[in-house]
Amino acid sequence: MRLYETLFAIKPDLSKEEMEEVIEGVKKNIFKNKGEILLIEDMGKKNLAYEVQKYKTAYYILIYFRMDPANVENLYKFLRYSEPIIRYIVVKLEYIPEKLKNILKKEEVKV
Repeated sequence: MRLYETLFAIKPDLSKEEMEEVIEGVKKNIFKNKGEILLIEDMGKKNLAYEVQKYKTAYYILIYFRMDPANVENLYKFLRYSEPIIRYIVVKLEYIPEKLKNILKKEEVKV
């Protein structure tokens, strides 16, 4: 399994409960595709660099996870067709970020 991160922007007009449902949906999709979540970081509401679907702000969520490369396309499809998510990116990590080093300290990780 490889190490990935995904950053996605959620519409700002959702309630706290609706936002939690979106995050749960992404987590379930990662687990369904035999992935393992290492860290979830709520980055809060931030201004967008440019207007997206008439929104100027969005809630940003960052998730570090491990997954078999063959299953990553399924996560892309889920993020693409999830209506509350207005932007997303999934990146294969070439290094281990500092915040993950303690989590992965005892394990040997293929990057």
